Amino acid sequence: MSTAKKLFSLIYGCLKESRSKLQLPVRQRAKVEGWLKVELLYSIWQKLLHRIPNLEIKIEQPYPNNENLHCDIFFVTPQKKHVYLELKIINTSYDCNSNLIPKKTKPITMNVKSITVASERLREITKKDKRNKGFVAFIVYPLCEKNLVHEWKDHEKKINGQRFLKKIDVQNLYVFPNSKRIFMRLYLYQVT
Repeated sequence: MSTAKKLFSLIYGCLKESRSKLQLPVRQRAKVEGWLKVELLYSIWQKLLHRIPNLEIKIEQPYPNNENLHCDIFFVTPQKKHVYLELKIINTSYDCNSNLIPKKTKPITMNVKSITVASERLREITKKDKRNKGFVAFIVYPLCEKNLVHEWKDHEKKINGQRFLKKIDVQNLYVFPNSKRIFMRLYLYQVT
């Protein structure tokens, strides 16, 4: 299994294990990037520690080309690849027609733009050193099927249209046990 697929599996597993913790942030459309960093850092550390005795894993690692900018999570694979991972949350304002999620009206354009900014930053370091592997993982919530067809589709097209982003995987995760209508969607892209 590739580094990219393993990374997606780790992130998805981390979210799945934390489903009950995510109910309140999804209801409130709150961003939880800081919490996700800590959970994911711990998950990566647990999974890789037994394979790599001196595992180098860091949170808020400075970029090699700019000490003022920091990557969310950094680690070195057993093959000596440097993995830089940026995490993003896109908290939508879409109407889910549900009493679980109150209506809100707030554009998500800046959240979507943050993915472009992060991927461009990662592209700079992957071009300079082939050991560097850049990834952008982001979660979009709350969503329901009608949002995918209408509102979210245009934003997804913009992201997919970036020629230096390769989609690794996409997966829906249902957060509320009694509702199969409302979900979050996890994306992982590799910067090429």
